[in-house]
Amino acid sequence: LTSCLELFDLAEKKFIPSCKELEPMEDPKVSFCGTFKSNVTAASTVRDKVLVYMGNGTISQRKMVKEVSRAFENTEYQVYIAGQGLKEQIFNNIHIAPFFNFDAYLPESVLFINHGGQNSIADGLVYGVPLLVCAGKVFERKYNAQSIVKAGAGEELTVAEFTSEEIRRVALQIINNPDYQRNACRIGQELTSLGGGSVITS
Repeated sequence: LTSCLELFDLAEKKFIPSCKELEPMEDPKVSFCGTFKSNVTAASTVRDKVLVYMGNGTISQRKMVKEVSRAFENTEYQVYIAGQGLKEQIFNNIHIAPFFNFDAYLPESVLFINHGGQNSIADGLVYGVPLLVCAGKVFERKYNAQSIVKAGAGEELTVAEFTSEEIRRVALQIINNPDYQRNACRIGQELTSLGGGSVITS
């Protein structure tokens, strides 16, 4: 922008921080700007981590820790479970804390289990990490989860299906099929190529 007055010209425009494949929309006033994330680290040749973040309201912190730990304890994967109010602890291959810098771990991850929030979806995809989403009843998150399934970049679990058995079964389905990762990489590359904030300010 060369003048603050040009902001008025943007009032009729719509910017979507996603891509057309995930949010198909035909509207001449719509611009897909992809992700605002920059400086994405290249994927590691060794992917041995599973990241878990369920936000608030879909799955309780207690259930998240219990079911995910049972699903992955003593497996070959290092599992990082983050959630507000969680006590920091490590047992076997399970790491629990209120916060992890997922940007540091995503390049080494085979799976990102999350609640379907826009930021979590985009973060996983730009690092080429397939997603396992449990969106609950929140419309935006359910829409995101269904878009991921349609794109072949992950799978969805209902709240009732969020059990250690189902988590493990679907997780292994995703991890053992390279198409999920390929599709996640493809969409992630599109998200990072769309311009981010520069589309809005240009």
